[in-house]
Amino acid sequence: MKKQQGFTLVELLVVVAIIGLLSTMAVVSLNGIRERARDTKRISDIDAIQKSMELVKSEFGGYDKAGCAAASEAVSKCIGGNLETYLPAIKNMNDPLWIKLCPSADTCKAGSCNYTFQLAATADSYTINFYLEKGVANYTSPGCYKLTEKGISQVN
Repeated sequence: MKKQQGFTLVELLVVVAIIGLLSTMAVVSLNGIRERARDTKRISDIDAIQKSMELVKSEFGGYDKAGCAAASEAVSKCIGGNLETYLPAIKNMNDPLWIKLCPSADTCKAGSCNYTFQLAATADSYTINFYLEKGVANYTSPGCYKLTEKGISQVN
């Protein structure tokens, strides 16, 4: 009697099922990684904006000297002023999933938004709204956050 070589149908089905299960698990775990990567970029951008705003205040005497007078405007539109001097990449600084502007905490809570000035900057204050999908580093909760002269805080 001659012995046949090859795989049975059951063996092939088991292998296909295992490969399908492993690929599904990989795709599911990658989604969380992408969201955290976007949140890391957001925090990095906001940190750069914060440092640049502090430089503007110390050099020119107030946050209002940044050249970003318009409220409800994307931070990336703040070009041609003193802020762009310290942060030349500001014209390209947008949220990775920019969907809308968020001039208030209410609009920000509704979902992802671009970095938006909530109020026109004054000599002593400014507010920029942004959104985190999952949270990252010290900012562990998803949702709307604001950057002010006092730092980053979550909007309730």
